[in-house]
Amino acid sequence: MEMRKLIREAGETALDVDDCTHRLFKPYAETRGVAALHPLSKLGDQPALRTISAGLILAGIVLRSHRMARAGSRMAACVPAITARMKRFTASGLAAAKAGLTMTAKP
Repeated sequence: MEMRKLIREAGETALDVDDCTHRLFKPYAETRGVAALHPLSKLGDQPALRTISAGLILAGIVLRSHRMARAGSRMAACVPAITARMKRFTASGLAAAKAGLTMTAKP
């Protein structure tokens, strides 16, 4: 089998699994449990990641821990790349990829 075909099939399978899990959990979307967990989902957003990395840098400086400061610096440098890569995996990105409406997000 050709590698591109394997990758395409894996992508289609991932989209199918995403659709199935979306339908499975849709009835629970408005429950109190999901509402309670919603603030935790914001930790993956870019401003929160930048704040956490800045906190690591500051803690490394205050505690004179070069390792912690370097870890925070690396994290700060990676945040734009991480969020750009994860953008294609959002629900709207996947829907656009499935419809063939985007060049960056591939199914």
